[in-house]
Amino acid sequence: MSSHHIGQLERGEKNATLESIDKIASALNIPLATLFEKLDGMNSGENIPLKCYDFFLSKTYEEQASLFQILIEIDRYKGL
Repeated sequence: MSSHHIGQLERGEKNATLESIDKIASALNIPLATLFEKLDGMNSGENIPLKCYDFFLSKTYEEQASLFQILIEIDRYKGL
């Protein structure tokens, strides 16, 4: 994995795949499971990003795309 790809992940320009996350864990010389340890202990009732993710997963692809565009517009609007 190149430093260019790592930079894209850091800037949110690309989504990490499980394969790329595994490569990062290997490069850091830590078990892959270590990167996900905190996820197990999170209370989904208090974890808004996780609740949003679950909500999106319950929708069709078209609904997900529409919801994402709505969020982008809301974010853009608040910046005006």
